[in-house]
Amino acid sequence: MSNRRQRSRRRTKILGTSNELFFKLLAILIAIILVLILALVINNVKAKKEAKVEAKKSDEEVQKLYEDMNDHIASTDDYKTNTVIRMTAVGNVLYNKNLERSTTDFSSVFENIKNDFKDSDFSIGTYSANISEDKDRNLAKSIKETGVSYMSIANNKQPKIKDISKLESSLKEAEIETTGKYSNEAENRVKIIEKRNIKIAVIAYSEEANSNEANEENKSNVYSEEQATNDLAYATENASIVIVMMNWKKTPSTNVTDNEKNIANFLVQNGANAVIGTNEAGTQQMEMIENKDGKKCLVAYSLGNFIPEAVVKTKSNSQTILDIQFFVDVYNNVSVYKVEYTNADLEYTKDTGYKIISQTE
Repeated sequence: MSNRRQRSRRRTKILGTSNELFFKLLAILIAIILVLILALVINNVKAKKEAKVEAKKSDEEVQKLYEDMNDHIASTDDYKTNTVIRMTAVGNVLYNKNLERSTTDFSSVFENIKNDFKDSDFSIGTYSANISEDKDRNLAKSIKETGVSYMSIANNKQPKIKDISKLESSLKEAEIETTGKYSNEAENRVKIIEKRNIKIAVIAYSEEANSNEANEENKSNVYSEEQATNDLAYATENASIVIVMMNWKKTPSTNVTDNEKNIANFLVQNGANAVIGTNEAGTQQMEMIENKDGKKCLVAYSLGNFIPEAVVKTKSNSQTILDIQFFVDVYNNVSVYKVEYTNADLEYTKDTGYKIISQTE
């Protein structure tokens, strides 16, 4: 009996110990589960925060990419499509006393050649005559009405222009823009024109100085390799097409001189897409010169005299009206696409008066 009670007490003690152990293990397990749940909650909160940060970062990156793309589109907007720029060029405007004495209305002088300018994006010539009287201004206005809106005023000692600033101002009154006046800064020597969202740089030089020009601040842009290098660097950086107008010194012949060839080649090798010259002796040859990148560039050594000094049957009375088309592709590469020209003369008859008569070649 006593043994049985002892065994019963032992079983009760063992069960008590087992129950106590069970509850301890259960408490530990519950604690572990709670810790794991807490860890999961903390990790979940942390993950949400990190996801939010990553989402914000991703949104910022997408926004930046979108802005960069828009900036790129805006910066290349000028050249999204292939473009053809058409330019018409004429020769020298000289003082013709007989022409200016004959009338005060010069519109009829140019009526036969107006169609040569109507399809151009811009037209340019060289003005080498003083504008001192109303009849001079009327001639300039008639030239503008014909379609010539830009003029080089870089000239040499013929026909003795003493005040290039006055010439510049007078042409501006006729709504003709000018280039070719000297400045210390390249940005003031280079004329930037924009047509069809394409920028065109026009630079004008005289081969020699005008001895009648008064001072450093009031003179023509005289050619030198150093200045041309600076001007062309500015032009090629700020425009797609680069045109150089050259007023050569007067020669007794219409043959192209070695100096003219050397200057034209230097201009082409340093960025000019076309070199347009004038020589009071008359018209000179045209040729294509290959630049250092293998592209063909146009050199028209002399277009002659748009308005000659006298109406006589000489070479100095002849002129060429030149039409050039430049092709600008989507990558802003420029090439001379097409060249056409019209030969013309200023003629006089009693019935019709003075007229420029042309014949398309």
